[in-house]
Amino acid sequence: DWTSATDRESVDFDSSASDLRDTSDSRSRASSASLQTATVQVVLSSCSLCTSCASLVYDEDIMAGWTADDSNLNTTCPFCARSFLPLLNIEIYEPQLQQPG
Repeated sequence: DWTSATDRESVDFDSSASDLRDTSDSRSRASSASLQTATVQVVLSSCSLCTSCASLVYDEDIMAGWTADDSNLNTTCPFCARSFLPLLNIEIYEPQLQQPG
């Protein structure tokens, strides 16, 4: 009957999927023994310092100060109303090598 045929197909599919997982896990264990992992810390900040008044301008105010001109990346400082180029600050800390545990 149709129901038992469907059940048989799903059981066959499940057993072959578990076989693939077992093979993948054993390969993963074998290769991870010779690998080292690196930890990298990345800090992003969209807060920019206005070059005119030295105020901190956050991303909401930066976007509010943009114009419809896509080629102009300058924004207007909400504190002094002067135009400045906001910067995205990215800090990457040196990786530390760790042996797998």
